[in-house]
Amino acid sequence: MNIRISSSVRNVKPVLMGADHFPVVFSNIGMSSADAPLVGEIERLRAVIAAGADAVSDLTLVGDIAYEQQKMLECSPVPFASVAAYEVYSPVRTALSVPHPEDFIRVFEAQAARGVDIITLHATARTGDLSSLDSYGRLIPCTSRGGAMMLELMEKGGYDNPYYSYFEDVLKICKRYRTCISLGPCYRPGSVVDAGEEDALHFAELARMGELVAAAQAAGVGIAIEGIGHAPINKIPTLVSMARSITHGAPYRVLNVATDIAMGFDHVSSAIGSSVAVQYGADSITAVTRSEHLGIPTLPDLVEAVRSARVAAHCGYVARTGDLSRDEQMARARHERGCIGCSEAALFPELVSEYIEKNRVVKKDESCTMCGDFCPFVILKKKGDA
Repeated sequence: MNIRISSSVRNVKPVLMGADHFPVVFSNIGMSSADAPLVGEIERLRAVIAAGADAVSDLTLVGDIAYEQQKMLECSPVPFASVAAYEVYSPVRTALSVPHPEDFIRVFEAQAARGVDIITLHATARTGDLSSLDSYGRLIPCTSRGGAMMLELMEKGGYDNPYYSYFEDVLKICKRYRTCISLGPCYRPGSVVDAGEEDALHFAELARMGELVAAAQAAGVGIAIEGIGHAPINKIPTLVSMARSITHGAPYRVLNVATDIAMGFDHVSSAIGSSVAVQYGADSITAVTRSEHLGIPTLPDLVEAVRSARVAAHCGYVARTGDLSRDEQMARARHERGCIGCSEAALFPELVSEYIEKNRVVKKDESCTMCGDFCPFVILKKKGDA
């Protein structure tokens, strides 16, 4: 199954997500502190797009979210995503009030009318879950911010999940604005210890997701699911395969790290796990920064995360499809010209040229300074010329 991400409001160039297409890279932006200026967030948005993000996700939690999101939308030439619950939750928690269930649908429609192309819904947390979470035997019952928000709001309001209860209304809104849905997991594994086929809570949620995916597909609405969080690489193939089966082949997004202890290097852990997930069927990667479990990422952190995700997407896609054409282009160039090869074949050609210029790593004969005169390409070339 494939979906087309581009609402009818802004008409940006569509991004296609699904088994027939190269994996989509999402980058998270958004303000978590009242001291963060909007102009800085727009700078971050432009930086991650320049680094290669196919789409951006706004995770703003503070301020006038509607106004801030509108300004970011105006500056985004790529598909734009949001998390619907954040705009509902932030003001009511500050005011110590309880939203009406219809407020969730009102805000969802406002975001769709604003031009958000794909909206994450935490529709699979239910009222009975809060009392039963500990019974599943997880070390970390819930690590999803959106999931925790929905559980708290439902408990205070005494109602079931509005996104689930009013899902038919959500689908009508999506058809009106050509908005896609991304089903956010409330109970993705938050530790590699919890991940696996024995994770009953995760699979119970996937069954709920499958129900909503079937309804969206029947209505002709584009829908994706967000999958595994923390998971060791040996369990990723089975987790991805089972999730795709349960959710009727809906495009599958991952926000993955392969170990719990890579703090400060979670972009590396994520690239490792995400490449395996893509190999076994994941259709999209969310870029994870090195500061994922430490605090708000810096602009360089975000750019680095996008580049790491692009490497992971390429590695996983090559493993899945066997398409070595770009790597072959580089290999042939290296055979002909030396180890530097051709920057055009590189994932980040501008960085190759910049690094060569800045560090003077190439000699006149086009060998690099790693091997110098002992470069095998140079040795074999001289032998051939003799």
